[in-house]
Amino acid sequence: MKKYFLIVLMFLLTLYYVEAQTKKYVSYTVKKGETIKSIAKDLNISPKELYELNPDIDRKPKENTVILIPATHVVETPSTTIQYHVQPKETLYNIAKRYQTTIEEIIKLNPILVDGLKDGQIILIPGANSAVGQTEKKEEISAKKIIHIIEKGDTFYNVTKRYQISEEELIAQNPILKDGFNIGVELHIITDKKIETNFSQPKQIVKTPMNIAFKSGKSVNAVLMMPFKLNEIEDVAIHFNNSTSLLNIAAEFYQGAMIAIDSLRNQGAAINLKSFDSENNDEKITSILRTNNLSNTDVYIGPLFLSSAQKLAKNITNGFVIAPMNSKEHTKFSEINLIKSGVRSELLEDRILQFMKRNFAGQNVIVIGDNKQGTNNEADRIAWKLKSNISIGNVTILKPSSGYITKQRFESVLSSHKQNWILIVGDDNIVITDAVNTYGIADKSIEIRLFSLKNEGNIEKANNVYLGRLNYTFPSAEYSDFNNLNVQSFVNQYKEKYIAPPSSNAIRGFDVTYDILFRMLLNGNNNASIDNYTFDRIAARFDYRPTSVTGFENNGIFILKYEPDLSLTLLE
Repeated sequence: MKKYFLIVLMFLLTLYYVEAQTKKYVSYTVKKGETIKSIAKDLNISPKELYELNPDIDRKPKENTVILIPATHVVETPSTTIQYHVQPKETLYNIAKRYQTTIEEIIKLNPILVDGLKDGQIILIPGANSAVGQTEKKEEISAKKIIHIIEKGDTFYNVTKRYQISEEELIAQNPILKDGFNIGVELHIITDKKIETNFSQPKQIVKTPMNIAFKSGKSVNAVLMMPFKLNEIEDVAIHFNNSTSLLNIAAEFYQGAMIAIDSLRNQGAAINLKSFDSENNDEKITSILRTNNLSNTDVYIGPLFLSSAQKLAKNITNGFVIAPMNSKEHTKFSEINLIKSGVRSELLEDRILQFMKRNFAGQNVIVIGDNKQGTNNEADRIAWKLKSNISIGNVTILKPSSGYITKQRFESVLSSHKQNWILIVGDDNIVITDAVNTYGIADKSIEIRLFSLKNEGNIEKANNVYLGRLNYTFPSAEYSDFNNLNVQSFVNQYKEKYIAPPSSNAIRGFDVTYDILFRMLLNGNNNASIDNYTFDRIAARFDYRPTSVTGFENNGIFILKYEPDLSLTLLE
């Protein structure tokens, strides 16, 4: 084992020698079982130095994560190699052919490749004697370090264009982008290209559903697939009386979608719509594609569930597929033409932590956790993120003892001379209820502000009066301003057509359908239509960004705050 460790260590030190000659830092690929502490020890530096260079890194980073290390700590050893960032879908054969070497020589330099080549890896290639290798080496030596903090409106497209770097290279240098392109994240970019000064401006957030005009007469060919399962239903009335039935969800979504299409047609758009019953059956979807001529389709709305939407996207050769709903396994589904309109829970967490970072001014920060299975380490993880990512020096962690936290313990962590930020992690009903009730009736001379990572479960059911007193602040993928005239117009149209107020499913149907069709009416069936704008619709914000793998996902998140009068204020 010790011999193997020494071999791996020597390999790593050799790997980064070339960069170390000209840069103040170099890239380092984490190996299986390594921790920040062990890497720091091997390189004779402190873990703090590594955290400063890699503020978003976990204490135990995943295997093949690329981090930055100080170049001054790389041992100088003779080098006849060059570095190479493995690109998606590349093979050892292609790389060996390009650099005029053999697969055996590459594996000899990179023993880890016996387990296979992986996207984003940094490997050594024999390059000193080849023209291609010399060119690559020269480019590597002239590279510069750039730090870019992601701002509102930044996308993969405009950042890579600005710094003249490919999306694959950007992700390889900043593995945190695999979790999303999030505001406030600090990117470390290595490039030797001339930087553009006239780069794309941030996307403007358009706050009303219908206030940008497209040319009258523009058309979109759309297909709507909903799992009505009409072939299985004998008594439709029974199913409609069950508000949670699949038929109800599909029917209400469809009704909202029809209002969206009517609205666009009234503005002069030609919406050519074909609707199909997908029956919540992937074989039925395949049959629909086989028996219908859909070759001119610009966008498929649905099927309802993300897994089926992905399979549809994989089986078509034209157009985009937009998945209307979210999934707990959101990150599992990716296709180059798949648009995920739901918002990942990880993005909600990142957004509220970034909000806290921007507004932190020395508050007393307390993280409250619970002992529920699967979440008992969440408080520690979030506290670590607050300390490392937001530079909050001291974070108090409060966890239950014997299933609950006493009033005395809740009160003991409060500060009387500065504002207290309470961040609730987890969903334990007893912990949440006790925390909200205790802090909700606390002495008014003690300033308290309550936060959560997402407004779901038991926190959503807590005493609203206390939440208002505590200025409860949280991230959300949904927010409606019913004083907005366009929102009122939609509600009135829906009531007039269906003799009832719109349900959340109907609003979702309108939002998803109106937004995607509107984008294509503006710019046509292309990536720019998806990525160019951020729109606030009836209850959702759509801010689509290319994912680190393929396709697009929605980054549209609101930051909301309860007021003492129980009204909601939109902070971001």
